Amino acid sequence: MSTPIEQLSNAQIKEELRALYAVTDFGDCIEVGDLQKKLQTVRDTAPITHGLRYGTLLEMGNKKNPTGVVTLAHGLGDSAHGWEDVGYELARRMPYLLFLLPTAPSRPVTINGGMKMPAWYDITDMIGEGLRSSRRGAAEIHLSGDYVRSVVHVATKKYGILPRRVVYGGFSQGAAVALSTGLTAHVAPAGIACMSGYLAAAADMVPRIVNKAVPITMFHGRQDPVVPLAVAHESKEILEKDAGVAQVDFKEYDMQHSAVPQEIDDLAAFISRVLPEKF
Repeated sequence: MSTPIEQLSNAQIKEELRALYAVTDFGDCIEVGDLQKKLQTVRDTAPITHGLRYGTLLEMGNKKNPTGVVTLAHGLGDSAHGWEDVGYELARRMPYLLFLLPTAPSRPVTINGGMKMPAWYDITDMIGEGLRSSRRGAAEIHLSGDYVRSVVHVATKKYGILPRRVVYGGFSQGAAVALSTGLTAHVAPAGIACMSGYLAAAADMVPRIVNKAVPITMFHGRQDPVVPLAVAHESKEILEKDAGVAQVDFKEYDMQHSAVPQEIDDLAAFISRVLPEKF
């Protein structure tokens, strides 16, 4: 949770602007209070990047008077455009919502020989069971969570959306980020949609979980060779037994590491249930 601006010194304000938003020009801050106003404006209008270069952010659906916002974060090596059709389909079904599709920064990925590609965090080896002791990728996952959460914050401020009227969703790596983002946010979201994903860096994430009543649905393929079904089930078990998360539903499909029409139908049903048009 961001420290209230009035509690920050001028030096702390400048450091936040530099480190989180890559703002280095303070020439317009002359009068007393100018730095505070600048930080407030930046917090409400710009995403937190930590100096990283994020890709395209697609915004679709209701851009006039939305009453809720949904994020869909892509998987490793993909971009927002890879989920554009799904975003438009969901927006067609729920025209009262705004859908945000972010794109991860490019970074070297160890498992792919150090090749640079869009990635929310580095992956060093194949994803297998034994998640409870894993801390791999934790720092990068938190940075990605800051970005996704701040993109949502900017949208809620711009459109006057209630902060709790949010669903964090994603696929694979994006699903891992959605889980982390939603479970540790200082304002509990309406729900989290985890598609072909898992609880990454579980040993680091579990102690940070504060939103234990948030509805979560995990969608997974029975033949997934990238994130095996057993890993997804283990993630559900960790969330329920270790972290005390109350509502984790699980839906399986005859598919590999992909999405199928029935899954999109179920995803739409989940979103409309936790973000109903009338509330």
